[in-house]
Amino acid sequence: MRVAVMGAGEAAAAQSHWYRQAGHDVVVSPGLDEACLTADLIDLCLDGALSEGAWRALLRHRRPVLARGAAAPLGSVAVRRARLAALGRLAVVGGWRFVPAFARLREFVVGGILGRVRAVRVEVSAPDAAAGCRPGALDLGLWLAGDAPDAVAVACHPAATALGLWTVTLEAERGQARAAAAFAIDRAGRRCRDQRLEVTLDGRRRAFPDLPDTDPAGNELGATLARLATGQPWLGLCSGSALAALMSKADNAKVAPTDAAPG
Repeated sequence: MRVAVMGAGEAAAAQSHWYRQAGHDVVVSPGLDEACLTADLIDLCLDGALSEGAWRALLRHRRPVLARGAAAPLGSVAVRRARLAALGRLAVVGGWRFVPAFARLREFVVGGILGRVRAVRVEVSAPDAAAGCRPGALDLGLWLAGDAPDAVAVACHPAATALGLWTVTLEAERGQARAAAAFAIDRAGRRCRDQRLEVTLDGRRRAFPDLPDTDPAGNELGATLARLATGQPWLGLCSGSALAALMSKADNAKVAPTDAAPG
């Protein structure tokens, strides 16, 4: 498979290295060019703004696009305005659904073990958190809320840390849960750190100390590429068609994307 990594700097270098290690043909482009438009997959690794015109061009050409970090909210603006049929070819990625602590919590929700979800709060402390993490935090919250999307609230705090710390607090009919992990949404090949999961069910608290040490962003890319190669729908990703709805929700007063850093 031929992958075009659009961008420059550490993020683009890390993603390019991961793709090459996985056996894929990689071309790195500083911006939208012929190499991008002819690739099987375009991975956006942008530290700055990507023009809305470039987003429109990518979607118009119906190229499969992965976005993360600062590119994601800018992309949502283009998605909402363009209203193109190619929305299913865009996905916002970062590995949050592939974090074992969050995946295990999702099992409790889907299995109905905690009962109906009443509230989900996702807090992110990370570099450039307001720009890069808000879509992912919303997607994670909605994924964990089950059939209670209105119960989701998000807060993102800027923090000078190498890895972002993501914390989920969930309230349900039969108990509560708290899950947390530190990981980088824009670097495949990096492992989770400081994973924690505690569940209180009918007044009894249980901790899950033996969560696997995984590479969330890399595992997500592997799943995406495998399904793309076989023509299957992308799995476990925030799709472009859902992104506009997520960002519309971000305008709700419940979401606080630029909270001041604690202290």
